[in-house]
Amino acid sequence: MIYLNVYGKDVSDIEKGLKSAAVTRGFVIRDDGVNVEAVKGNDGYSLKGKDGQYTLIYNRKCEFFRAIAILVGMLEEGTNEIDISEKSSLEMCGVMLDCSRRAVPTKETVITFLTRVALMVMNTFMLYT
Repeated sequence: MIYLNVYGKDVSDIEKGLKSAAVTRGFVIRDDGVNVEAVKGNDGYSLKGKDGQYTLIYNRKCEFFRAIAILVGMLEEGTNEIDISEKSSLEMCGVMLDCSRRAVPTKETVITFLTRVALMVMNTFMLYT
């Protein structure tokens, strides 16, 4: 099990999503976990660090969640030194969920989809009828 301690000046706007991501991706948020300093940046995201001390610089919330998913995956594989960055060339990227013909999703299903979409660096979710 991966334990993360995410902290930083700007984390208050992502705390609720982080709790949902922890359940979906399978990690635990704890003060004694791997330290991840979240810093609001300007362009894309970067994740750097080693030996339990990482800095995650992100611009959009979806980039933060993508980097967290990558960090958890790499830690699960046993990688402890990470230096990656990505910049999206798309302003909007996401999915559309069909809600017609008695296929209306529950609130829980929508929350699960939103979390998974965010973990894949998507920033758009639409319901289609």
